[in-house]
Amino acid sequence: MREQDFEATFEELVRGRRYVFHVHTDFTDGTSSVSEYCEVVLAAGFEQLVFTEHVRRECSYRFDDYIYAVKRARAQY
Repeated sequence: MREQDFEATFEELVRGRRYVFHVHTDFTDGTSSVSEYCEVVLAAGFEQLVFTEHVRRECSYRFDDYIYAVKRARAQY
């Protein structure tokens, strides 16, 4: 994705909406799963949730598993 496209998409995501930004799941430094965060955010009336996991030189988790969890939660919630 080009930088311009990313900026436009990000701006559309957050403009005028209630969102939770900068969340770490139990894949990295957090203690809750992707689904648990989705449930809490939805119950609290937020419209968007933005995960910001840490990716270090060596990934301590399977990135594909993380992406799958996010996609599954997106479809469910």
